[in-house]
Amino acid sequence: MGETFRLDPEEASAAAARLGALGERLKNSLQALEVTLDDHHGCWGQDDIGEAFAKNYVDPAEQTREGARKADEGTGQLKDGIVKRVSVLRDLDQESAARIDAATGQGS
Repeated sequence: MGETFRLDPEEASAAAARLGALGERLKNSLQALEVTLDDHHGCWGQDDIGEAFAKNYVDPAEQTREGARKADEGTGQLKDGIVKRVSVLRDLDQESAARIDAATGQGS
């Protein structure tokens, strides 16, 4: 016997909406982080201590910035994917029901 798959379209759509809201919060946090990083870039100076700090700070700060950007993009893509898949599955379910009704004479 085949496996059963169930999807509650309203719950999945609500989850996508929540994910979209979280994505917006992430985007706003990323913008605030970038402003702060940009405002303080180079404030450590050019002396030996400042250069040592920069050596251990700049690359990880840029990696964090890039990781946050990718997380923001991924969150948006995931939300959009859920919305699209819910729509496709809803349409497929309706088409299948109409075909079953037509085949059994219940659609009239």
